[in-house]
Amino acid sequence: MSDRPWEQPFAWWGPPWAPPNPLSLANLVAQGVLNADKAEWLADHVRHGGSVVVAALRSGTGKSTLAHALIAEVDPERSRVYVRGSHEPFDWLASSDPNRTTILVNEISDHLPVYCWGGCAKRVLALAANGYQVIATLHADSPASLLALLQSPEIGASEADIVALDIVVFLDITASGERSVSGIMHFSTDPDSGRTVMRQVGP
Repeated sequence: MSDRPWEQPFAWWGPPWAPPNPLSLANLVAQGVLNADKAEWLADHVRHGGSVVVAALRSGTGKSTLAHALIAEVDPERSRVYVRGSHEPFDWLASSDPNRTTILVNEISDHLPVYCWGGCAKRVLALAANGYQVIATLHADSPASLLALLQSPEIGASEADIVALDIVVFLDITASGERSVSGIMHFSTDPDSGRTVMRQVGP
């Protein structure tokens, strides 16, 4: 067993972990999930250490697939930490550099113990606010539902925690199974109210 277990994908595709054939951003462009300009914009954002949350309401919409494609764009010199579920021990923190570490979260939800929820999710969000890059997925189909999940009593994320997540990519799926990026949103803080707001960005 590795003495650095956090470097191995942990139930990224759900238990039992048996990944399908991972797709690249180029593959997703070819399938019409997003266009080439959006793909390059997101890839550039990730390469420069920006955080991304991939969100969709329904399972099977392609959250993990897009997140995995974005992980391939992470600077290869960065350390990667695969969060090991809601009981993540964070034993890698003492030896990590926030500016050179990417935290990978298969899903922020309470659906399964292998997903990140409660104190685990709260801590990951706080680490994003402290400079760590985060790539994660969650179930939400609108800014309102996403904020409601992150600000739920179980997580209790602060405005600063949420803003640190930076970019949210919303995915949608039609009745016939066609998947597509429906929006790319940026978190910011309203200077008047101090509340988290989201605005459309990207090409």
